[in-house]
Amino acid sequence: MLVDYHNIITTKRNLMISLILLFITTVAEQNNINMVNLYFLTLDLSKIQILDSLDKILLFLSCYFFIVYYSFLINDNNIIRELNDSFSFKLLYKIIKSTHNVTFKKYMFFIFYPFIFIFDSLISKNFAIYFSPMIFFYITIYIYFYKILKNINEYISLFIILLLMIFFYELWKLLLMKNNKKFQKIDNKFFNKYSESKKLYLNRKKIDIM
Repeated sequence: MLVDYHNIITTKRNLMISLILLFITTVAEQNNINMVNLYFLTLDLSKIQILDSLDKILLFLSCYFFIVYYSFLINDNNIIRELNDSFSFKLLYKIIKSTHNVTFKKYMFFIFYPFIFIFDSLISKNFAIYFSPMIFFYITIYIYFYKILKNINEYISLFIILLLMIFFYELWKLLLMKNNKKFQKIDNKFFNKYSESKKLYLNRKKIDIM
């Protein structure tokens, strides 16, 4: 299946903007940064009431755009093929299929993955373009929940963080295994709804211009 690449580029842009803003607000709150100097003016963030719920709005937008973006990835055979041809996906596939020390191999894989990702971005066509939003989403959401959970019971925090890691791993594994013939085409309602809404919006803009 071929997706509309205008939609996937737009979705990726919206996702990255939401994640960057969420990352900034999370780090700023984490370090108690209230004053922002913009050279021509200084903002006192503590006096802006909307910022109390801004991180929740950005979290919602980030999750929404991530779901749509992942829908594009999982529904496009060309993208799936390119990702599965990367060193990261081939290595993870071998680890999953191995029968000895699988847990240890997975652990080492994720420990050294920053270096693997850089290497893969240099040698694999379009790998960084397609996979960077997923990595940045995981990192940003991890930091966001760490900020919330750091004052809660450490066992509960550890459990939720582990769930987050498992969730991301399963999404990655689904992209990996989607290349297998036994997987049927996924009819994703988020993907279809977003595409239809985008086409309606663009058609309305054309009518207004005319």
